[in-house]
Amino acid sequence: MFESYMSKYGPKNVLFTARSFADMSKVKGYYLALLESKSIFPYSIHGLWPQYDKDHWPQFCSKQKFNLERLEPLFPHLHANWHSSRGTEQQFWKHEWEKHGACTGMSEVEYFRKALECFEKIKEKGIHWIQTHEVKNGIHAIPFSLDWQIGHLNF
Repeated sequence: MFESYMSKYGPKNVLFTARSFADMSKVKGYYLALLESKSIFPYSIHGLWPQYDKDHWPQFCSKQKFNLERLEPLFPHLHANWHSSRGTEQQFWKHEWEKHGACTGMSEVEYFRKALECFEKIKEKGIHWIQTHEVKNGIHAIPFSLDWQIGHLNF
């Protein structure tokens, strides 16, 4: 469903070029972090986090400012799938972009689109599968390889 929406309405050729300063050669994969939610699907995206290893990750890699207007084409999906655990959704998205997204080497739009795509893959696995990935405090960290396959990260 998300893919068909994006192919019809998404900003495929839009690229905002300010890249991060993280050493991407050290990134071994990503975690898609999920929080429990009271929405239709019982989980919401918390963030997409690049990982050097299990206990080390880049953060706050770029001075690139968050620009909410860039995400306007994604708003229906962001509002449906990425809820704030504190404050407004927009402030939470800003925090996740500045802390983690700016470290991925992706543009702002690419980062949020990729997180939504990963979430769709996870939803197909089902609620019980997600529950096997709890890390702590209700956050479920789902590993994604560098080629965006769900799986185990080799740290």
